[in-house]
Parts: sequence; structure tokens; C-alpha cells
Amino acid sequence: MATCEAGSVAPLLKKQINRHHREVLFQNLSCLLRDESFSDVHVLVEGKKYAANRNVLAACSEYLQAIVESGLTSEKPDVLELPDLTTNEYKALNTLVYEPELFKDQQVPDLVCACEKLQIPVCLHANTCGSSRKKGAPVEVDVYPELLAAVKDDMQRMVMARLQTYRRQRKFSDICIRVHRRNFKAHKNVLAAGSMYFHTMFTCGMKESAQDAIDLKGVTAGGLRGILDFMYTSEIAIKRDNVQDVLAVASFLQVKTLLDACAQFLYIHLDMENCCDVLIIAEAYGLTDLVSTVYEFMATHIDPRDEAGHIILHQLPQKHLNHLKNLPQQLIAAVSSKYIGNTSWAETPGLYYFCLKKDTWVQLTTLPDELRTTEHFEIAGTGGCIYIAGGRSFNSQMVTESKPSGRVFCFDTKTDSWSELAPLLMPRYNFALTAFDGHLYAIGGFTADSGGLVCQRPKVNCVECYNIETNTWEFACPLPTGVVNPTSTVCLGQIYLSAHPSCWDDKNRRLMCYDPDTNQWKTMKYAEWADMKFELSGMPLGDLVADHSHVYVVGQQKIATYNVISGEWTDCITLPPNGAAQSRNVKRVPRAMGGKIINFCDRGVVLSYNIKKNQWERLSAFPGGMNESSAIIRTCTLTAKPLKAVKTSRVY
Repeated sequence: MATCEAGSVAPLLKKQINRHHREVLFQNLSCLLRDESFSDVHVLVEGKKYAANRNVLAACSEYLQAIVESGLTSEKPDVLELPDLTTNEYKALNTLVYEPELFKDQQVPDLVCACEKLQIPVCLHANTCGSSRKKGAPVEVDVYPELLAAVKDDMQRMVMARLQTYRRQRKFSDICIRVHRRNFKAHKNVLAAGSMYFHTMFTCGMKESAQDAIDLKGVTAGGLRGILDFMYTSEIAIKRDNVQDVLAVASFLQVKTLLDACAQFLYIHLDMENCCDVLIIAEAYGLTDLVSTVYEFMATHIDPRDEAGHIILHQLPQKHLNHLKNLPQQLIAAVSSKYIGNTSWAETPGLYYFCLKKDTWVQLTTLPDELRTTEHFEIAGTGGCIYIAGGRSFNSQMVTESKPSGRVFCFDTKTDSWSELAPLLMPRYNFALTAFDGHLYAIGGFTADSGGLVCQRPKVNCVECYNIETNTWEFACPLPTGVVNPTSTVCLGQIYLSAHPSCWDDKNRRLMCYDPDTNQWKTMKYAEWADMKFELSGMPLGDLVADHSHVYVVGQQKIATYNVISGEWTDCITLPPNGAAQSRNVKRVPRAMGGKIINFCDRGVVLSYNIKKNQWERLSAFPGGMNESSAIIRTCTLTAKPLKAVKTSRVY
């Protein structure tokens, strides 16, 4: 490969790899247990037998390990009796260890009792584990989903650590793998759960399934040792100089979670210098998602007019060039509307798209009539569709009569038509709308128009998630405090959100990060100096945009850069004099595409910042009503086939 960082896996990627592997491993262990594959003991609870694995059961606590070990020498070594447990308590324990979903409310007291009786070091709540409750007394539990998720995560980490210890001590092992005269003791259930190669070998009637020792060819002893360590600990050192070796072993043994980890590593370090090499590697190992991602990267970042872009295109085989030519374009969609005299809408707002490679704006359509009297709506784009949601609706005659809107509209670029979708669960305006992985996220905002000063209106911490496939909304994990006018972006599979301190209920500055996989928010490291530079200039905190592994805070005079991988901020970039917005009434949201930040400024000025070259360039002016002193613009990026200019547009 050309250039990737020489260091090991970055902390963010390491955390994602660990969590993903744990989830897959225990989900597969659960499936194997339901089929009673590799079940080497039955647990007797209230007269009923349940299939179990000795190694996993013993790994839950030292108390259970002692019971399992003593059972090996009993008259019935294949049956372990747990007389103190109830059936529901044992099922709750299995849910904690094996199942991917969280517990139902009625399971939590059973889980607390099971952990207490079996001396499992898990504490759900201070009032449930201390001496304040007498043994046998009813359990009252006050827990919340985030705590339950943390408890499950801690439990699975502990079980994996103990399983690794058992492997090193050769305890409960039922298979020996021989590679070049080296012996590796392991557990069939863990191997089958972590590797499709071993799953097929041990569950599909092959002769190896009945053997306690096998000879493995096609891998080195060092390669197998690394794979076993990963399967038992989810830890592995992926580096620039070993990523292809790791891929080779992971591909041979069909360890999908490790293949995914290597693909993520290659994606994070993808750049103009190594994109051709990464494409070849991805195709060689069947990493189809990475192949698509590399093609998208090439399509948006390679400029044939540039010398570097010309060299890259010259290196590509003809089949790759043909594929690049047929890829959908990455476009910016923008809508602007102006409110004249606070009495009526001057015109129906237009929806425009911008093609960076051609430096052209085209009016795609006009907005539905229902949006003519709506302001502060939000826009997002994904899958060739543009979504407009929420806003503040006014009576066509009386401006003072307004209310939050929950209506959601979709413009499909493939069919050139508008449709109305399921409404927001909580009507809102001045919020953030973000598209990611087939979902829309509506975050924060105002949900009531109580009149008076804006600062007196209640801010909400509510977050909603819309499933595009099912056309349904559901509530997601709320923010720690209410916020209005937040700005958000997606980077490396996570949603980043920020706002000016005055926009948060508690007036604190913060950068928040939401993980859709765990449905949890966390507060990120914040560079106070970056925030202060914006404030000392008399300007509010800027908008967030993302390009590859960086989040950019685009202010009205400066840009600060946050490296998601390292968690570090870099010095601010200063906007050119003609790029600084002059009017506080102009609301514009920048976008990032093709290694460039597209910034919308006052009077319709559009600037492009080339991140690699550190150069500013002026683009064609936005035609959609930005020449007034009071204007609102909402933008989004989307990938679509070349679009046609359409003047008549509303089809329901």
C-alpha cells in the first residue's frame, strides 16, 4: 500500500471493533446454545433442564466456576443443579450473557436476584445490591436503558476475559489445533461462534466434528495465534504493514468481524495516494462495501483536470474507469425562502441542486404549497431523495398565529415527485435533521410557540428516528439537556452535534456524539480555544460538516478542524474577506463533498475550500433568493443520477 498511518488501530476504531465482535460472538453463541451444539452440561432449575456450556457458565463468576469444576467429579457430571435459582432468574441471566437485546422491565428484578445468588459482580443500582435490602425481600429497581446496556457490556467483557484465561490455562478445552508442530488448545463453541470456517467444520457432520485434535493447513502459527486472540478478546493490532496479512488469515478462516475491522481500517486511512491500492485489496478479498466506498471516494475526489487526478485515472484498468463514469453524482440540494414585510410570502421557494464538477446551479422544483407559509423547516438528503421536515407554520393572513409543524415531505429525484410522509411524533422547528443509514434523526428544537422572547421558549432534548423503509418514527435516546438551532453531521458512522452555548438549556458549550448502534449520546473533548475564537470575534459558533474522518466547525469568519480518529483539534482556517457573512439574519448551512467545503455566504456568494490544497475558490452564486438582507437557506448532500431542470413539480 502507499500511505497509511504506521500506528495501530486508533481508539475510536478499536472501540467499534471490540463492540461489534462481542455482539456477533455472543449472538452466535446464543444460536449454537439454542441448537444444543457443543452443549456439554445441563443446568437443573426448578426441576427443568437447560442446555449450557461449561466454559461460559463458569466464566460468569468464581462462584459458578467452583460449581462447574466440582460437577466434573460428581456422580452426574453432565447435570448441574442450581437449587436457589428460579426459572425466571436463570432466563434473565442468559439474557444478560447471550442475547443482543436489553431486558424487559419485569426481568430486571429477576436478574438482580440471580446476580446476588450466584455472586456475579454486577450492580444495577445502589439500592439493589447493598445491605439496605434484606435477603428475600422484594426487589425495587430504578434503572434506565443506558445503564442496562453498560451492565450487559461489562458482563460480556468479563466473560470473554475469563474465556481467554481458560484457553491459556487449557481449562474446559475440547479441541487442539495443530499448526506446524505447534498445539493450540481452544473451545469449539467459541471457534464456531467466531469463525464460519470452524462453524462449518464442527456443525456440518465433517469428521473433524468428532475429533479432539485437528491439523490446520493454510495458515501460520503466528497467524492462528492472532486470530484466536481476536476471537477471545476482540483485540488485534492492525497496522499499515500487517493489514494484508491479517486480511489473508481472516479471509481463510472466514472471521467476518475481523474482515469488517480491516475494511474499516482501510477506509479510515483512504486517501488520494492509496485509493487505487485499497480498491485492488478490497476486490481481492470480496469487501464489497469497501469497494463501493472507494468508488464513491474516487468519483467525488478525483478531478481529471488536476495532475494528481490524471495520474490516478491513468493507473486504473478500463473496467474501473467505466464503473466510475456510470456512478451517480454527489450533489448539493439547497432551498431558500425570504419573508417580506412579515405579512406574506413573496414567492414559492425553489429547490435547487449544485453540481461541483460543472459549477452549475439548476432549479429542480418548487416546494409544495403547504410549505409556502412555513419557516425554520429542516432538510436532509439520502438515497436520491430530499426530505423536508417540521418548521413553524403561519396563518396566511395573521403572521402572529403560528405553531410548530410536524409535517414531512419527500422529493424523489428518480420519479420527480413530492409525497407526504408520516409526521413527526413531536412537531418542532429550529432543530437538526440528519440522514444516516436509511434513517432520519430529528434532534432538539422548539416544540411550542409561546410567544414573547425567543429565549423564554422551552428547548427540548427529544430525539426522533425515522425509518425510511417502514415510514415510521420512534423516539431515540434524548440529549442530556434541551437545545435549539443545533448543527449536526455524520462522520465514521456517528452523528456529531453542537450549538452555541446560549442555545443549550444549561448554557454550556459541548460537542455531542450519537452512536446509532448503541442508541447513546456522549460528550466529546471540546477545544475551548476554538469556541472562544469564534465568540471573541463577535460571531456565533459555526456549523458542523464532515469529510472522511474530520469534522469541520465552519464559523462566519473561521473554520476549526476536529480529527475524529485522534480526538484532536487543529488551528483555525480563516475565511477570505469576501467570504465572511455580514448579516446575522442570513442562515446558511455549509456542506462538504469531494474533499472540499462548500460555504454559503452573504449575498448569494458560494465559496469552495480545497482541504488538501488549503485554497479558496469562488463558485457560481446561489440563485435562490439570497440577495435579500433577510434569508434562510437549508442544504443537504445526496447521491443521484444526473438530474434535469424541472419547472412544474408537484405530483402527489
